Amino acid sequence: MSRVARPPEVIDPATFAAAVTAAVEQILAARVQQAATTTPPHFAISPALAQPNVLDYSSGIGAKIFTKATEALATPFNIRNPNIKLLLHELQVRSESFGWNDLFTINVLNNDGTRTTFDLLTTHGQCSMQHVQEESLRYLNEASRKRQNYYQLFVCLTNTVDEHTRRI
Repeated sequence: MSRVARPPEVIDPATFAAAVTAAVEQILAARVQQAATTTPPHFAISPALAQPNVLDYSSGIGAKIFTKATEALATPFNIRNPNIKLLLHELQVRSESFGWNDLFTINVLNNDGTRTTFDLLTTHGQCSMQHVQEESLRYLNEASRKRQNYYQLFVCLTNTVDEHTRRI
């Protein structure tokens, strides 16, 4: 059984133009609506800073941030031959990339009731170890990004100091 080919339908050019115009208008309207409802990206200078909330370490991005944040600094620290300036510089760079700057800010309550703020990276040695411990203990039992950052810093420093220094 052979089929007889039907001649193609002839479409009126005006009807075709109107259909194409309507389709284009629908596409453009959908794009305008999508653009209006899309949130612009969060500006940050590093991926870790683009994640301001608690990190989900079970996610790929959370795990990658933890891994990169806790890598040893470029120069291992040795207590026998300390280069504190180099350590502080490398720590400052890592701190800026991973949002740790506030971890180094220590607020001390003075005897007269006023507060003094110290930045451990620039004014180290000017507040006591007790003040540093008190500041870090504030976040010990919180499920917060700051607590995650403290732990990242701890692991980074542990990975940076040499074996002899760790044993001291």
